[in-house]
Amino acid sequence: MSKAGSSAIQRMLTANRPSLNEYGIDYPEIGIKGFEAHFGIYHELLDNQTSPTFLKALAVHQEAPIKVFSCETFWLLSADQLAGFAQHLEPSETEAILYLRSPWSYLPSSYRQMIKHDGLACGIGEYCESIVQRLDYPALIKRWSRVVPIKVRLYETSKHNLTADFCRTANIPSEAIRTIPGLINKTPSEGAHRMMRWVNRGLPPQVGRRVRKLLVRCEQGLKFMPRMDDRAACSTIQTAIAQWDTGVLARYLSAEQIDILRSPSASRS
Repeated sequence: MSKAGSSAIQRMLTANRPSLNEYGIDYPEIGIKGFEAHFGIYHELLDNQTSPTFLKALAVHQEAPIKVFSCETFWLLSADQLAGFAQHLEPSETEAILYLRSPWSYLPSSYRQMIKHDGLACGIGEYCESIVQRLDYPALIKRWSRVVPIKVRLYETSKHNLTADFCRTANIPSEAIRTIPGLINKTPSEGAHRMMRWVNRGLPPQVGRRVRKLLVRCEQGLKFMPRMDDRAACSTIQTAIAQWDTGVLARYLSAEQIDILRSPSASRS
């Protein structure tokens, strides 16, 4: 699973599926929806705490000794939903990989992604109130570590070579993959996001979706507009970090990596 940069990892896995199969690694097609991720499995777990799709994916290509599942939203599973997911896993043979992103970059970025992709229209303060629990990284780690062994990686120190870092962490041979250029989603200008939020507030969803796509293509012409006000996000992040159980983080990350997560300046390096 990946909390950041997941689209690049998932598209790399999809593009290299035939080569991965030669090395006994299966990235199942079953359950994939959008960005080549296993969103189908996630939404079943979200609704039912069980996933027939996941069972089907486990059953195909049984000769492959390794199966890889990747979906950014897996990290949002509650303890009960995760238990439904884990009942089909063999803990001694399963490992989860989680990429943590500095809250200082994650929260403003996720707000803008919601404006761009989901038609979000509210201000960032209201958005922060609705997702503040996502910033409790120690709770997230504890939730997953109760079910399967987990490796925690830091997005900020891996982002320039993310897919290679993932393959090393997952023990995927470098010979099994080829680099796929242009996989990272480009972030439109602040002006484009401002305009998209206004569109989301005033237009019907279907019309707004089309206009947002147009604004992404024209985003260069909107760069003159000022940045959106992220002060509410900064306040939310400071409060969340102050409540972290750093003892949990220290089991998986070095002191330097924890400092990167906590520091607004380090996350922009």
